[in-house]
Amino acid sequence: MVSAGGRHTCAVGVDGGLACWGRDERGALGLASELGASMQTPQRVVSDETWATVAAGAAHTCAITVDGELHCTGSNMHGELGAGTTGQQLTPQRVEGAFTSVSTGENHTCGVRDGALWCWGSNVGGQLADPSLLARQRPVLAVASATASAAGHDQSCALDGSALACWGGDELGDVGNGAAGATAVPFAITAPSAAWIAVDAREHTCAIDSGNVAYCWGSNARGKLGDPNLGTTSLVDSPHLVDGPTRYTSISTGGNHTCAIEQTTSNVFCWGQNNTGQLGDGSEVTRAAPAAVETSGAIATYAASTITTGYLHTCAIQADAALACWGFNSDGQLGIGNTTSRRFPAKLDRTWRAVTAGTRHTCGIDTAGQLACWGANDLGQLGDGSTVGRAVPTPIRADLRWKAVDAHGAHTCAITEDDALYCWGSNLQGQLGDGTAWRTSFAPVLP
Repeated sequence: MVSAGGRHTCAVGVDGGLACWGRDERGALGLASELGASMQTPQRVVSDETWATVAAGAAHTCAITVDGELHCTGSNMHGELGAGTTGQQLTPQRVEGAFTSVSTGENHTCGVRDGALWCWGSNVGGQLADPSLLARQRPVLAVASATASAAGHDQSCALDGSALACWGGDELGDVGNGAAGATAVPFAITAPSAAWIAVDAREHTCAIDSGNVAYCWGSNARGKLGDPNLGTTSLVDSPHLVDGPTRYTSISTGGNHTCAIEQTTSNVFCWGQNNTGQLGDGSEVTRAAPAAVETSGAIATYAASTITTGYLHTCAIQADAALACWGFNSDGQLGIGNTTSRRFPAKLDRTWRAVTAGTRHTCGIDTAGQLACWGANDLGQLGDGSTVGRAVPTPIRADLRWKAVDAHGAHTCAITEDDALYCWGSNLQGQLGDGTAWRTSFAPVLP
């Protein structure tokens, strides 16, 4: 289990040990010393506990042991460690009670204890669900029934089964209550069919409810929320119905475009910016309403099982395990052997079971378990030991077999079938934990 904070990262190893790396601001790494230092390799947290999960905040870290004990370390200016004080701590401090989950915001923390959500720390935006707006150094009851939580900059959300509620700072529509302004009252974000089943976010957020209806909210630049009736509206601060009667099973958000798989036929629909053909409809016309991906020519039908969007390109795996990509291709991120952008799907060789798109590169796992990457490689994000871009899928460690991969920005992480986690690419913030500025071949996250 791994969690990335403001300028540090922490992970729980398979042995239950807890390690952190990056900036040790105010003791966030829990090392008992090195206050203010940057650690570019994983460092064991000073503790004899066996850990189950960890959450990293802006400058503090909280983790739960296998026995349900919650401990926090680091910045404590607002009481975000929950120990009844406001002094920073260099080693994990126990929070009273037994917890099943924890989430960390910038200066506050929330955790589930006895089936209820408790929060503590900064309350400037009402993120503790406490209308006094006063900071709290010990847990206060936020929601009477909860199974999980998410803590953001100055907002919080609680999940109770499939019911979602949010509260706190709302300057950019984060709470989803249709109004801008802080609120300490949890607002139920109701899916018309009572539950959300899929969600994705990049520069906007889209989700699918249990009735397979799609909603989007946030920035509406280039029509990426999928409703032409919004016109020039630039910001939507609550879930907004995507135009049309189409129902979907999965959804992916790109830089300024969105793509989703339709429920009945499994065809792909895309909307938003289309200046490089990223919608795959054969044109470069921006669409504020969902448009079907072109299925003539090389692809007679398009029944997709997986969809992923990069910043300006899109890839999808069909039901027969064939992989196709379209859109911007200046770095070879489509994997078709050249750098010509495509306005409609172009098939790649082989059959595939997983695909993921970073900003300018793509990685996939074929049906034999082989990992391959292609596209931009200026920061080593392909993991082939070089910084040379590749226009075709390039095998990464053919001696290993892989089960999961995720690309984001200019770095990539993947998990082998033996459950080993590796990361490579951009490391300018120390996010790979190996002491380099970038890495052109993969390295284990934990020693």
